Amino acid sequence: MADPFCLSGELTVTAAGSGEDNLVAAWSLRAPFGRGFQAVAFEVPWLGDSGPLALDCPSVEPPSRSCDVSLSSDACMQMPISIMQPWFKWWLKSVWHTGRRHKTKPTTLFLILPIQSGYPIRADILQMRLGGWSKTTLVFSRDEQEGPVSAIPVAKNVSRLGEVFNTAIGAVLLNAEEDIVKGSSTLDELDHRLALPLVVGHHIAQHRVVLVTGGYNLAFRKQLFSAAAGLGMLLVVIDEPGHWPQTGLEAVGAPMEFLPLNMTIDNELPTRIVTAVKSLSSPIHGITTIADRYLSAT
Repeated sequence: MADPFCLSGELTVTAAGSGEDNLVAAWSLRAPFGRGFQAVAFEVPWLGDSGPLALDCPSVEPPSRSCDVSLSSDACMQMPISIMQPWFKWWLKSVWHTGRRHKTKPTTLFLILPIQSGYPIRADILQMRLGGWSKTTLVFSRDEQEGPVSAIPVAKNVSRLGEVFNTAIGAVLLNAEEDIVKGSSTLDELDHRLALPLVVGHHIAQHRVVLVTGGYNLAFRKQLFSAAAGLGMLLVVIDEPGHWPQTGLEAVGAPMEFLPLNMTIDNELPTRIVTAVKSLSSPIHGITTIADRYLSAT
């Protein structure tokens, strides 16, 4: 059973110095009993062609013209919010995305708030748990460089809602036939998919792992690189000089190093791999390959 909402209010966006172009969205906070998170459900209005305030900006940036943002709740009057806060950018991008795609079905952005302070168990935990759900439209995550999250009890900090919402480890934009906020099945599914520790009390150390051969191209190995980044691993790819990882490190979008090596499959290949690994200045915590032809050598 989905637990009841314990707090609700409105988000208001207004063009600075004007009472026009108001964009108002309802929000509700729920705290599932026994779960490791709280969820804030933000309405994502469908604006079509009539929403200049939200739609005149790039999808990942604050509005191009000045605006005022405020939050209100049942227990507190309106309070100003910085447009630079990540959760607001996620909501704005959701509005932009919904408006651009002209969706008429209900869409709701859920902020996922931790109930304990610490470090996200992995950077892409929400993508892993929610990415394959048919109702998922977009998934947002914190920048790894933001460090630990600090859980703030909502009941004792209703006058600091902006700060509370900014503790979110990420968010998910859901599209559903039913009214998500009032319905139960979608909320229950969200609870089930996130029924695991999302935050741990210690920093997860980064490990460096050697990957023998980077594959044919980026598309061929993209999921592997994304998974490694999510786990906080730094991959050191060993492959032929000039192979694509040597010149395409930035395109990978994940921490990676390249070590050129003669990859001819012969009796000396294992020795060449060991010699190359020993030449690295930083410690290596493992070596692997997913290419069958190099299994014996590794």
